[in-house]
Formats: sequence, C-alpha cells, structure tokens
Amino acid sequence: AVAPSGLRSPGGRGISANCNTNVATGFAPSDIHGAAGHSRIAVVTNVDIGIYSYACAIQSRVPLKTFFGAFAPPAAETMFDPRVIYDRKIARFFVTVESRNSGNNDQFQYIAISKDSTGARWWLYRFALTSGASVFCKSAATSFWDYPNAGYSPNRWYITANDFPAAGGSSGAILSIDKVPSLSGGNVIAKCFNGLAFNLAPPIVLDQTTASTSAVILSPGSGSGSAITRRDVIANGSVSGSASGDSLAIRPNYTIAAWTA
Repeated sequence: AVAPSGLRSPGGRGISANCNTNVATGFAPSDIHGAAGHSRIAVVTNVDIGIYSYACAIQSRVPLKTFFGAFAPPAAETMFDPRVIYDRKIARFFVTVESRNSGNNDQFQYIAISKDSTGARWWLYRFALTSGASVFCKSAATSFWDYPNAGYSPNRWYITANDFPAAGGSSGAILSIDKVPSLSGGNVIAKCFNGLAFNLAPPIVLDQTTASTSAVILSPGSGSGSAITRRDVIANGSVSGSASGDSLAIRPNYTIAAWTA
C-alpha cells in the first residue's frame, strides 16, 4: 500500500510506507485482496493467505490449501477467488475462498473467522456446494459457482456469487451465514437465496447496534442496463438465532442512466 505521509487511517495511524505483501506464487492474475485490522493486515491471493504487521513484517504466510488443511482437500482441488474483510466492531477477520475439482463437479465454499484481531488463530468452515450427487445453492451439479464476494451485518456474514449453468442464462445467489456462533467455533447455518440477479454485491453494514436486521444487496446486471436491482436479506428472529429463518425482500429498482460495457 502506498499513501501520502499526511494520510491518517481510521484508527489515527499515519501511513507512509511501501508494503510488499503476498506474491502471485505462479498464479496470474493473483486476485489479490486485503483488509486492515487494528494491528494486522490480512492479504489473500489465489494461492496464499498472509498476515502482516503494520510495519509490513510477515507474521505468517501459507498456501490456502494448508490453511484449510483440516478438511483434507484432494490434490485435484484448486482454491481461488479469495476475499478477506475486517469487522472493526468485533475485531475479527472474515475470509472466503471457493474451490473446484479437475476430476468432477465438486465445489466448496470455504470460510474462516479469526479468533481475535491478530489473525493468528482461526475457526474454519466449509459449505458443500456440490459434493457427488448433493447440491446446495447452485442451480445444478454441473453449474459453476464463481466470483464470490463477502460482506457482513451485526449478526450475519454474507457471500454473493454468480451461478453459471451448463446451458441457459446465468444468475446470482446469496448465502446468509450465522455470525454469532461462528465467533466461538459453534455450529453455523447458511441460508441460500438463488435464481437472483447477476453480479450481486453484498454490503458491509456499519450500524452500531445488533438490532440492525436488514442487508441491502445490489446488482447492476451484466453487459448493459438502466437500473440497479435491490434485494434485502432480513435476518429474522433473535440476533443469535439461526439464519434458517432469514427471508428475502424484493425492493423497487433504482433507475440509472443507460450503460453498455
């Protein structure tokens, strides 16, 4: 990261150094993504996850397959499209990465939640999108889950993704994931909403109250358009309650100037 010496971070820390973090490790483009915590920087690429101090000193850097090694990913499985964000209110990093298998249709969505603000220890989870004949959230076992993105609210983690079928039009999907139990390694549930607009973007909800139950998720579509689609995920029940009761509300579109890519 490079910034003028007069720039101040949200915590009041001046930023003035060049910080070299993860290398591509032979995977180009590297899909590099990072998040700054209170005392550490977490950086992910298609291959590695690295934790750095604010002085750019490496604290750890390991391949994603090593990081999620507790699930014993097979040699034919590749992890990619990583994302990392930092929830400043609870001082935790949240990491997502998807996988594909060169020998079958199996795909998994991996997530990790740091146990504190240092990113030294993590709770690890894996959702089976396709595992053999079992399918979750994808439109079919042969479709391809891709471009996952990450967000959060006080009581949920969110992942959005695109679903590319073997034939026909593509669509978007949302995973609303229990947050409170994930902070202590408890059992979590992900509620799936699929068959939605393409290229959905999840929010980072900064309301300073756990009473905030709505997350606005937007999509500009793909290729061209003149509207932004809005869908709200409503976290029903208690703050620590299961995401299984969450619902999706259809809101009016936002009209914008027509565009074409």
